[in-house]
Formats: sequence, C-alpha cells, structure tokens
Amino acid sequence: ATVYLSAENQAKTIGRFFVDVNGEKGPNKLGVDAYYLYLVEGKGVVPAGIDGVSNCDKNKQGQDCAAKVLKEKSINYI
Repeated sequence: ATVYLSAENQAKTIGRFFVDVNGEKGPNKLGVDAYYLYLVEGKGVVPAGIDGVSNCDKNKQGQDCAAKVLKEKSINYI
C-alpha cells in the first residue's frame, strides 16, 4: 500500500526531492515528467499528494501529482 503525504506525515517531513523521470528530455514539467517526493521520518520516501485530494489535471500546477500517478498507475489527466 502506498503511503500518502497526510497532515501527520507532513509534520514529520525531513526533506523534499524533485525527480525528473526522463532526465533532460522535455517537457520538464511538474506532473508530466517531474514529481516531488518527500522523505518522512518513520515512513521513508512518500509521494507528494494526499490520497483523495489532488491538484492534478491539465490546468493545474502539478506539484501533488506523484501520489495520483502511483495510485492510478497511469497519467490520465494530461
């Protein structure tokens, strides 16, 4: 089961990582090929985004898309 960035987990955040899954190749856009992951004390690496709450769609900024992509196993909002 995926652990999501709940309010409790946010309080225990040690660091945040930016991951571009295809390197320098474009489009280099949050929620498309770039995602935030958090290092959470006692939980390990946790995807950005809260289960059931998302700003992931083609008209949003995309900073919380990692959880949505992992949960749905696809990128269906672009």
